[in-house]
Amino acid sequence: MNTRTTLILLAVLIIVAGIVYYSEFYKPGQATATPAASGSTMLIELSSPAISGITVRDTLSNTMVSATRDVSGTWWLADPAGQPGDPAILNSMAYRLSSIYVQRVLTPTGSLGEFGLLTPTLTVEVGSASGPVSFAVGDTTPSQGAYYVQKPGDARVYLVDAGLVGELRQFAGKPPVAAAPTPAPFVLPTPAMPAVPVLPTPTP
Repeated sequence: MNTRTTLILLAVLIIVAGIVYYSEFYKPGQATATPAASGSTMLIELSSPAISGITVRDTLSNTMVSATRDVSGTWWLADPAGQPGDPAILNSMAYRLSSIYVQRVLTPTGSLGEFGLLTPTLTVEVGSASGPVSFAVGDTTPSQGAYYVQKPGDARVYLVDAGLVGELRQFAGKPPVAAAPTPAPFVLPTPAMPAVPVLPTPTP
């Protein structure tokens, strides 16, 4: 491969990368974008064990799941009220929420309506001993690979993976009620066999 061909391929690669960048992250006249620190910028600064409550509300389907975790580690649902929650599902969601990586950070220069954040369709609140943390989910990016997210009191807009939003919508659609314990099978007692008398051996 000669030098000219290499340069042409490099130029094409740069152009394609620019197209992907603008189609994924850029909103004309609405924001400036900065990349998040790779693998280190988290949307929520909470560890999974520190999470004591999860509330996910999906206004598109008008569904919601709200659960709290007591000091013993047991999850309890707000609806159905007083029902224990499925620990596997809720512990998994707590871990998922504690490990949301930010793909990119935007600084909006116009209306948040361009990002779907004036009327978000999904809201999440995470409880902890230090107080609740929440965020709202707006529209998907043009490539549909991420969603625009914002936290109360924070003017920045964050891009998070679209797969996470799909998981949250699925979670909100079905309260994770703990399965009822399986009763032990009933076994009829075995009747005791009568003792067989031992006859004395006759003397010859």
